Amino acid sequence: MNQNPFNIFGSLKYSYNEFYYVTKFLAGMLKGDKAIAELEDIFASYVKEDFAIAVNSGTSGLHAALLALDLEKDDEVIIPAIAVIMDAYVVLQSNATPVFADVDPFTFNISPIQVEKLITKNTKAIIAIDWEGNPSDLISLRKIANKYSLTLINDCARSLRSTINGRPSNNYSDISVYSFESKKHLTTGGEGGMIVTSNPLLAEKSRKFSGLGYSHLTSKAGKANLSEEIYQNPNYDRFSEIGYNYRMAPINAAIGLGQLKRAKRIRQRRMYCGQKYSEIINKANKKWIIPQKIFENHINTFYTYSFFLNEENGPSWKSFYNCYKKFGGTGFYGCVKIPYEEKALLLRSELYKKPYCPNAERIQKGMICLKTNMRNNFELQRELIALRKTLENI
Repeated sequence: MNQNPFNIFGSLKYSYNEFYYVTKFLAGMLKGDKAIAELEDIFASYVKEDFAIAVNSGTSGLHAALLALDLEKDDEVIIPAIAVIMDAYVVLQSNATPVFADVDPFTFNISPIQVEKLITKNTKAIIAIDWEGNPSDLISLRKIANKYSLTLINDCARSLRSTINGRPSNNYSDISVYSFESKKHLTTGGEGGMIVTSNPLLAEKSRKFSGLGYSHLTSKAGKANLSEEIYQNPNYDRFSEIGYNYRMAPINAAIGLGQLKRAKRIRQRRMYCGQKYSEIINKANKKWIIPQKIFENHINTFYTYSFFLNEENGPSWKSFYNCYKKFGGTGFYGCVKIPYEEKALLLRSELYKKPYCPNAERIQKGMICLKTNMRNNFELQRELIALRKTLENI
């Protein structure tokens, strides 16, 4: 990736493409159902799955995907300890128990070794995350899921077609979920998401649970063909499941269609930023920096460029942040809190098994997540200079 993927038009958050599809929709030239169906078809093809279900957020998508598993009380779902709290929320909202697995100390992703230790007769599923765009060891997790007859779910909210051996990471799971929230690689105008799978039963169930439980919904294209005589009849049974209104709004689908036209460039831009940060980090060769490890044949699409700052023999997270800002950087993110350390779950410890995740708790406190969503070379160079000067002077 030597070519600079920035240019004046390609670097805008929204472009002519989005304007074209939104205007077409507002003018009545692009019907809502058609916009959503087209977005689903194009995205399914892009990530090499048979089915895609557009939803109003990644969280909604995860919830619908879990509901498709027909989880019952006392069922358990293993999730990584380094995760956004929503992964735990949706497990609880699906009537199951979240079980937190520790992470690998170098990839920051869920550890297959720890996952297998936590499996019980109640375990029904594993959720992996492409943390910061870096795929988990999904090959090992796939083997574990097959061995114990578990469903493997991949949370791809922070990635865009990250790959393992040339295949999108979602291909290794039974069902996966992408997010189109405003800071993600692709956005549908602020919120949005997509469930993808090649399992027709999971696709149909996910679509029904995210579409109010309408009986006419199917795995493909959103609905079966119904004549007016059927659905206008007062005796027609409209609902076959208890579902939620997680449907994507048509105007968001129109924005998404425009974004997908630029998906390759947007993805390359994030990866280019990650590569440039990596070059500076590698050249500095600071022993107290542990970059997020990327396995051979894995492609990280860099939601952020992340590394662990070991405060035992290096600077503190706060001093690194202050120095970075002093040299002109716009700041960076720390890692989200471990879900079971957030107040929402900390005060409700009876809802989950007591976790033991020392790697996650240590890494979370020292993780630095450098932004990769710059839209032009000027913004990127400002952050690169700040990083370089920080490493030279701290």
